[in-house]
Amino acid sequence: MTAIVPVPFFAISIEERSGQPIRRCYQCMKCSGGCPMAFAMDILPHQVVRLVQLGARARLIAARTPWVCTGCKTCQARCPNGIDISKVNDALKAAATAARVTPGDRYVAAFHSSFLSSVRGLGRSYELGMIGLYKMRSGTYTADLALGLAMLRKGKLKLLPKRIHHLREVDRLFRRAAGADDARGAGAAGGGRGGAAAGGTGGDADGDMGGAGSCGAGDGGGAMGEGGLD
Repeated sequence: MTAIVPVPFFAISIEERSGQPIRRCYQCMKCSGGCPMAFAMDILPHQVVRLVQLGARARLIAARTPWVCTGCKTCQARCPNGIDISKVNDALKAAATAARVTPGDRYVAAFHSSFLSSVRGLGRSYELGMIGLYKMRSGTYTADLALGLAMLRKGKLKLLPKRIHHLREVDRLFRRAAGADDARGAGAAGGGRGGAAAGGTGGDADGDMGGAGSCGAGDGGGAMGEGGLD
């Protein structure tokens, strides 16, 4: 088992950034039971929330789960406390980006950054340029080459981009979002500014995640069972 080194105030900072009542989670596991992407995750949705409660920053910002979450909101619909874990995952991605750690899924991260670069530069998605950026950032230069050529032949990919009017407004939105992230993200990247990392002592190893700080999770993390997040 890998010991968890809690980061003080990390739970509070993620809760503030995501706007979700993370400390209300009592590990019923309904989110993980209904998540359509659980098969591709290295940490299940209910485990993400528990690790946030415990302040396990290092493990979370290096995880694959935040990057493969599709934001379908199934977790929120099933959660008795209305926790939208997709927003928690967004906060974790922002924390990972701010900390400059290697993304848990570098291909998804490369696609995200390539798409946003295209929108910021042109005000809209330019598919061919976005594909080029993605290939350079991901290193998958020849993957899907035949498909790309077929799409070019059928006119599905435009050779030249089109800009929108008032491009400065788009750039202003990006700068405003970056400023808001800087203001709120210092806590998520480094531990936050107030509150408790896990609402209590939590535990010091993955198999002992139930701790005194669990909000109703009971002995040993309740539904998570023995072995926790092996």
